[in-house]
Amino acid sequence: MHILLTRPEISSKSTAAQLIEMGHSVEIYPLLEIVSLPSQKLDQTFEQTYGAIVFTSQNAVREFEKNNPNVLSAFTGKVFAVGRRTTQAIFVAGNSNVIQGSGDVDGLAMVVADNMVGVAGKILFPRGKHVRGNLDALLAQQGFDVVSEVIYEAKAATELPKSVVNDLKLGKFNCVLFYSARTATTFIELALAEKIKALPQTSAVALSEYIGRGLEGLGWNSVYVAEEKTEQALFDCIKDDMVK
Repeated sequence: MHILLTRPEISSKSTAAQLIEMGHSVEIYPLLEIVSLPSQKLDQTFEQTYGAIVFTSQNAVREFEKNNPNVLSAFTGKVFAVGRRTTQAIFVAGNSNVIQGSGDVDGLAMVVADNMVGVAGKILFPRGKHVRGNLDALLAQQGFDVVSEVIYEAKAATELPKSVVNDLKLGKFNCVLFYSARTATTFIELALAEKIKALPQTSAVALSEYIGRGLEGLGWNSVYVAEEKTEQALFDCIKDDMVK
């Protein structure tokens, strides 16, 4: 299978390595560029203020670690992650004491609330400029003091490269993988701008039903949705007979 990856570059490279090992060929064109924003510098003493840190994306973990080297690995308070991929990013940053949510913001808010009973200190929420859901408000409603800090922006691409446009029009991609709703809607907008209204030889594979809904408006061969919000479930959708 020839696959187009659209997620940010660092994540795409990791995904590409796995797909190549599975025997697929891969092309990467990130539709979102991660741009660091000015944020506070923390040291080991920040535990005097914060009793927990909560992350809702891998990018937030990477940007936090880049801005505050070794702080996360030394943190002894509660560390929460929205799902499996974010948890793995925290492991890579050196902290293995992670409490994992079910993959969405509402579920994460419940997990945080259940595990913060009697814990002193504020909750630090390092995040991107564009996030789905309102974790701050959900936790504030339950009486928690949340410090939300925007530490990066995911800037959307403004056009598709001519090489990608040509390959899409020629049906050279068997499928395109989508890990976020914003990437999906950006792809649709840019494809339509190139007068691509249908991709009868290409299927879309989405990490969730919500992301899949963002792919409407383009005539795909098929749209596949992972059975659960894991990368392995996404990979399970990639089959030799997926393009009919």
